[in-house]
Order: sequence, then structure tokens, then C-alpha cells
Amino acid sequence: MKFKKFITSRGPLLATLVTLLYGILVFAIYFFGYHAMPTNVDKLPITIVNQDTHSKTIARQLKKNLPFDTINETKNLSQAKTDLDQRTTYLIIDIPRDFAKKASQNRSAQLHFYINDSNQSTVTAAMKSTAQSVAASLNKKISTQKAVIQIAAPKLKTLKRNLLKQEQQAQLEIAQAKQQIATSPAAMQPKLTAQLKQKVAGQKLATRKKAQQQEKQIIAQAKAQAKPTKEAVSEQLHRQHKLPTGINYAMAPFFAILALYLGTMMASLTLYGTYAKFAKEIGRFKSFINLEITYILVAAFSTLITSFITMKFVNVPTTNFMNLWLVHFLLVCASFNFTGIFYFLLGQIGAVINVIITMLQIVAGAGMMPVVTMNPFFKAIHYIIPLYYGILGDYTNFYGGPSITTAVLGLAAIYIITLLISLIIVTIMKKQPMLKFEEIS
Repeated sequence: MKFKKFITSRGPLLATLVTLLYGILVFAIYFFGYHAMPTNVDKLPITIVNQDTHSKTIARQLKKNLPFDTINETKNLSQAKTDLDQRTTYLIIDIPRDFAKKASQNRSAQLHFYINDSNQSTVTAAMKSTAQSVAASLNKKISTQKAVIQIAAPKLKTLKRNLLKQEQQAQLEIAQAKQQIATSPAAMQPKLTAQLKQKVAGQKLATRKKAQQQEKQIIAQAKAQAKPTKEAVSEQLHRQHKLPTGINYAMAPFFAILALYLGTMMASLTLYGTYAKFAKEIGRFKSFINLEITYILVAAFSTLITSFITMKFVNVPTTNFMNLWLVHFLLVCASFNFTGIFYFLLGQIGAVINVIITMLQIVAGAGMMPVVTMNPFFKAIHYIIPLYYGILGDYTNFYGGPSITTAVLGLAAIYIITLLISLIIVTIMKKQPMLKFEEIS
């Protein structure tokens, strides 16, 4: 009977509800959040750089056949590389000078591909796959064309020689006919001349049609017999900000920021308990000021150590340490206040909300896939979450990329805004909703 009373009390019922809620909600977040990959890979912008004036047709065919919504075209490879570094384009297909000339000769033409390894692993994998596919497709097409030309060339040469003989024979017959007309009565000559012209025009048209049909037949037969010759197009993959081998390196920025955020979320709950305790003794505003100072001190000290250790694991250049520490320091400060909002509002039960928001951030933080490929909901919320700016900054700090200014300003803005929101809540709520777990069980 005691077990029945225990199992039917509020604690087990609440545990069942939380288990169900998380089991369904977390699955739904990830299932719908990552549905965008790989179906939304076509949203990634790429660039075609055509440096060969004779390869306009190839560039046009590439643009038509590639499965991307945004394909930029330029002749400036240097600018395209800058865009790749800034992550405003994700793949460069470079058609070098003399590409068409080499492809038409018995020489291998090289197509250059540029990717930026300082991106999500899903992006780099998709771009490598695209590069291989494009090179293979062009190679098959051009080498097959060469084979067709090699097979058809002798027959086309013979056809051309026969046409020349027919034209010479026709010219001889026309000359003889003109001589006969000249010996005819003057009154009949205009009519005979007109008939001759009509006959000659008809013969030329018939000869031309027959020649075109024979040419088509020769080419069709050559295509049926043709097999790709030796490699006509080879690919040269250039990796900007090349990463060490291993998925752990590709995921390192995501892991580093997520680890800091999770630690901060748990520490925030502990510090909230300290705040609530001292709010009764020294007043909530003094306790809040002490809490914010503690946030800064804990963030500064902890991130000095974690940033140094992370730097050694990932082999980040020592010169990047201050930038790495700055991003991590601002992330922890912003995360303390970001997660603290729900503790001020709901007490310890705010941890439930924080866990759900963390799940949302894992998708919207762009650690697994870029923002441009996300579903509208996650694309909308990524601006207001700490994880996004932290991961953005760490990709640059670890492997290179654009300035960390965007990441720093984003984290600083979140820190200031959440601090003000927390202050407003402290001002309004005179008593903290601290839970006594024995009372809700």
C-alpha cells in the first residue's frame, strides 16, 4: 500500500510528464531541424570563375545543370576567394585560361575547385561531392566528343571528297548544257536557260539534303560506337583553411561552444540559488549586483583555462589565444544572463525551459549546418542565441575566416540585453519562486 501511495504521488506523475515531454519535444526539434540537410544544400551559393574566353558554352552549361539556386559568375578569381573566406560563397569552380584549347586537343584540361574547410562538415562534404560530380560529368562529355570526332573524321573526310567530285561533275554538266543552249534558236534560249537554272537549283538542294543526312548518319554511328577516351578533364581541389583529418576537428568549434554553454547553464542554476539566499539578507538589488560581478569573474577565470586547453587539443596558433578567450568569455557572460532569465522567472523549474532552448540552439547555432540551409523557424531564431555567435567565432579562431567582429558584437549585445531583462524581472518580482522539492513530490 505504501508503494501505491508513493507511485501515485505528484513526484512520479511529474517525472512521467517530463520524460514524455522531453522524449517527444527533443525528437521533434532534431527531426524537423535537421530535415533541411541535405535537401537544402541547393540553397548554398557557389561561384563560377571563367577565365577562358572560349569556354563560355561550358560555363553556361555548368550554370544550367548545377543544382544550386544561387550561382554567381565572375572573371575575378581573387575576389571569389575572398567571398569563399567570408563564407558568402561555398564553392568556386574555376575554368582556367586555355581550358577549351587543351580540351579540344589530346591534352588533359584541368578544372580547379576551391572549398573552405573552415565550415560545417556537411558543407565541405557536399562541396567535395559536387566537385567530383562536375569533373566526372565534363570529363565524360568532352572525352566522348573526342571519340566521336576520331571515329567520324575519316568518313566525314570521304563524304566531303565525294561532294567535291559531285560538284565538279555538276559544273561540267552545266557548262555542256550552256554550250547546247548557245547553239539553240535565240527565241528558245531564255526558256532553256530558266529550265537549266531550275534544274541546277533542284540538284544542289537534293545534294545538300543528302549530304546532311549522310553526315547525321555518320555522327550517329560514331556516337553509338564511341567510348570515353583517356581522361580529358581532371579536377584540382584547393582546400582553403585546410583542416586536419578527422570529424573531431570539423566539429571542434561546435563541441567547444556547446560544452561551455552546458557548463554555464548548470553553473547559472547554482548561482541563482546563491542569489536567492543572499537576496533575503542584503536585498535583491545588492544580491543581483554581486551575482553579475560573480558572472564576470567566473567567466574570466574559467575561460582562461578552458580556452588554453581547447587551443592545445585543436592545435590553434598561440597568436589566436586572445581572440579565442574573448569569444569564450563573452559567450559565458551572455549565457549566464540568457539562462538566468528563466531562473529569475520560474525558479529552479526554469532549468526545464533552458534545456529545451538548448536543444533549439544546437540546431540554430549552425554547428552542423549553415544558416542558409535551415528551416524558416531556426533561421529566424539564430540571431538571438549565444551558441550561433560562439560557433561562428570559433570557426574563425580555430581554422581561419572572416573577422570575429560579428561574433563579438552579437555576444556583447545578447549580454547587455539579457542583463537588462534580468534587472527588470528582479525589480518586478520582489520574492523569488524557490522550489522546495519535498513539497511538490
